[in-house]
Amino acid sequence: MLDVNFFEKSVSFSGKILPSQFNAWTSWTKNHHFIVYKGGRAARNALIESDASDLDILVALESLGARSGDNLSIDAWEKRADQSSPEPDKRVEGSIIDVLVSWNDQEPLRANEIFDDKFGKGFLFKFGGHRALMSKWKSGCVACLQSCPGGRVSNANYTLRDYESGTAKFDARKDRLPKDATPVVVTLKVLDE
Repeated sequence: MLDVNFFEKSVSFSGKILPSQFNAWTSWTKNHHFIVYKGGRAARNALIESDASDLDILVALESLGARSGDNLSIDAWEKRADQSSPEPDKRVEGSIIDVLVSWNDQEPLRANEIFDDKFGKGFLFKFGGHRALMSKWKSGCVACLQSCPGGRVSNANYTLRDYESGTAKFDARKDRLPKDATPVVVTLKVLDE
C-alpha cells in the first residue's frame, strides 16, 4: 500500500512494527534503523518493516515537491570511526519530514513518543534522498535515526559520529507500542520550510 495525498503533501504506506526485535538486536547496527523496506538488506534491524520500497517512497516524496539534500557521502558511513574525516560529522539536509506511525485507528505517534532518546537531542527528520547510493547498499532504508547516506529520510539531530561514539542510543518504548508484527501505517508529511 502506498497512498500519496497531494493536498496534505503526505505519503502513507503499510508495514509491521517489531519493538522486541529492535530492542533485542545486538549487531553493530543496533539503534539505527527506524523504517526499512521489508525486501532490503537492513530489514531485520528495523523497528518497522515497510511494505513499500524505499525507491517508491523516494519517488512519492519527490512528487510532493520535497527537496532532497543529497549532501551526505558514502564516507559518512564508511569512515565513521576515522577521526580525521569530516564526513561522519555532517548532518542530513533537505525538506523537513514529519514521521507519524499509527495502528488500529489510534492517534498517530511521532518518534519522540516511540523511542526513548537516551541522549536527549530529539528528532528532526529531513529528506536526504541519496538516490545515487541506493544501488551500492540495497539496504532498503526509508528512515534512519542518525544522519545517514543510506536513508531516504534521516534524523538531522544526530550524526554518524554520534552513532559510532555511542552518543546516539534509542530503545523502542514497548509500553507505548503494540506487540511485535502488528500492522501499522506510516505517514511521511512534507512540511513547509
